[in-house]
Amino acid sequence: MKLGKKLSTQFWVVCASSVIMGVVTMPERDTLTVFVENIKDSKGKIKLVIFKDEEGFPDNVHEGFMVLEENAKAGSIKAQFKNLPEGEYAVAVFQDWNEDNKLNTNYFGIPSEPFACSNNPVQKIRKPHFSDAKFKFHIRQHSIKIHLHQE
Repeated sequence: MKLGKKLSTQFWVVCASSVIMGVVTMPERDTLTVFVENIKDSKGKIKLVIFKDEEGFPDNVHEGFMVLEENAKAGSIKAQFKNLPEGEYAVAVFQDWNEDNKLNTNYFGIPSEPFACSNNPVQKIRKPHFSDAKFKFHIRQHSIKIHLHQE
């Protein structure tokens, strides 16, 4: 009986030590706060989409890793992606005026709804690439500002 109890105690000591020493680790997670600025009106919804890679970036909401939706409010809004693991991401934001859950564009593919992405790259004739907008998300309450553009 004593031997069994001693082995059980040793087992739990080894498990606890492994966790403390980092042998058994869980990916760290935290909150990414996004401040969206330059919202011209309160029409529709603000869609915020986090992408982990170029797949679907910047306008395919369904390819995003996480999606948030906030009511549009003239001026600025704050949104939080909670429980986000450390990693490399890009955030796309658009004001979905007609609430059809997609970024509407004109005949030439230029957004007809206000749009922007992380790092606020200079607007060009083409859509921004993932590499233009990517950033490293580290634990410790990270925040970014995104300035919405409207043609």
